[in-house]
Amino acid sequence: MRRYTLFFIMILLISLGLSPTYAHTSQATPENAFFADQMPAGADIFIGIRTDEAYFDQLDDIVTTVLNGFNTIFPHMLDEISEARLYTLLERQLFFLGSFQADIRPWLGDKIGVGIYWGETAPQHTLIIIDHTNREQTESYVNKLTGGTIASATQGDFTVYGEDEALILAVNDEALYIATTSELLPINGNPTDNMATDGQFQTALATLPLPNYNLIAMGQTQYIANLLNNPTLIQLSQGLADAYTAIGATIQDDVSLTVDIAQMGLDGINTYLDTPINPDFAQHIPINTTGFIHGANFAPVINTLLSTLSASGQAPTPNDLNVLNALAGVDLTDLFLSGDFALYFGYYPDNWMAYSLEQLETREAVYG
Repeated sequence: MRRYTLFFIMILLISLGLSPTYAHTSQATPENAFFADQMPAGADIFIGIRTDEAYFDQLDDIVTTVLNGFNTIFPHMLDEISEARLYTLLERQLFFLGSFQADIRPWLGDKIGVGIYWGETAPQHTLIIIDHTNREQTESYVNKLTGGTIASATQGDFTVYGEDEALILAVNDEALYIATTSELLPINGNPTDNMATDGQFQTALATLPLPNYNLIAMGQTQYIANLLNNPTLIQLSQGLADAYTAIGATIQDDVSLTVDIAQMGLDGINTYLDTPINPDFAQHIPINTTGFIHGANFAPVINTLLSTLSASGQAPTPNDLNVLNALAGVDLTDLFLSGDFALYFGYYPDNWMAYSLEQLETREAVYG
């Protein structure tokens, strides 16, 4: 469990680890988002992530800070890796690909793009495009990784490895390509119909509010739910055949972990969420709040929920509510839930630790 916790933390930090202040040419743009212009159109899920060395060095500092913080709060959870760094975690998790620092970092470039093409019930084909800085080093790595046992051939500007294998590798002057079918490789140039020119992809990317992200993930909502293998999300997404999700992750102003999610294709549901919030309402949220949800006009959601529950006898019936509204002389749901609302929480480790120590002392006093 500890290993997977660390891996999750690492992935989260890679997703969120740099401010747009450090804008980089490899970040997302509508024309060329993480090799989207080389990715054939029709990818049901597209993922892009930054991998440049300066970015990873900053992540290394963040990982160290976060893991040391975890060690302070939960000393028995991560005690054996109190000095762990991002590169140490990468070495451990990617050991089957060789040494990250010695074998991969020397040629790894600024970005990775991943396209997943769904079959009837599961992913059918995948294309991964990894930016490199040196073709000779990249080809040397591929030969080392495969043990030199996979035949290679020159096709145009590409060196293609294992053309008849279930997993094909290819290298050109720009990137390393890993594909499950040669049809996805841009051997003859970028495909005319690609993800960067895909209307749905462009709309989704343009919907995200920030110009730069360290990670983007977008695609059909139902396929994303299936990829996450979450039963609840899968069930909720079954009736959303036209839904499309766009996610962008970064840090703003060097302090604010930010994940922007744009959801499209929910015409029936959007009617419940179409009231703009009032930014001034944020003054009612404490300044030391760790996180919050700010929305407006919750009444339609509550009314729908009450109607559903009352039909099964688990809530007051509409008639009961009408009686209460008549006595009050006003629609109570509309009165209390039609404006802005906020749910907020705070995490205060000093107070939490004091509370825990106090409880421990109390137990010792009682039980000895």
